[in-house]
Parts: sequence; C-alpha cells; structure tokens
Amino acid sequence: MFSCDQCSKSFSSAAHLKRHQMLHSGLRPFKCDQCEQAFTQASHLKQHLQTHTGVKPYPCEQCGHSFTTRGSLHRHQLIHTEKSGGWDQEWVSSSLGGDGLQ
Repeated sequence: MFSCDQCSKSFSSAAHLKRHQMLHSGLRPFKCDQCEQAFTQASHLKQHLQTHTGVKPYPCEQCGHSFTTRGSLHRHQLIHTEKSGGWDQEWVSSSLGGDGLQ
C-alpha cells in the first residue's frame, strides 16, 4: 500500500498516490487553452474541452437530449423517474436549459 503523508488515504499503486497528491499541492498543470480553467488530471481537461466544442456524447435514451458529461446525463434522468421528488418538470426544462437538468 502507498500512503499519503498529508492525510490518511492509502492507495494500491504509486501512480494513484501521485495523482492524489496533486490535490494537496495545488498544482494544476493541465490548462485549457480557451479559458482560464486548469485541472490536476488530463482526463478532466479532456472532458472540460467538450464544453467548448459543443460535443455532447451522452444522449438520454428516453428523450434524446444529449449532454457533455455522464454526470449531467444522470442528473437529467431524474426527470424521467416516476416521482421526480416533487419538482415541476416543465419549470426545470424552461429554467435550467443548457447542459443542466432538462
């Protein structure tokens, strides 16, 4: 096991520990060339870049609306459940638009 010397977390590989330690260092070496955002992991930058390209690779199978991230798709899918927690789905669609709940 590989343990972080700054917190109590342990990891199964040195690579995972190194990635975790970036959180403590504050370093964000992966910078977006289109805005000021920076990330600790290349995969997070890659996902972020989709917000600039308009690519939305995560379609909802129930209504066809697409999203830039899997998390946005999962949030959206809440409106298709039998009970949407009392939310007014029409308000959600008209108010939050974009890549949020819709």
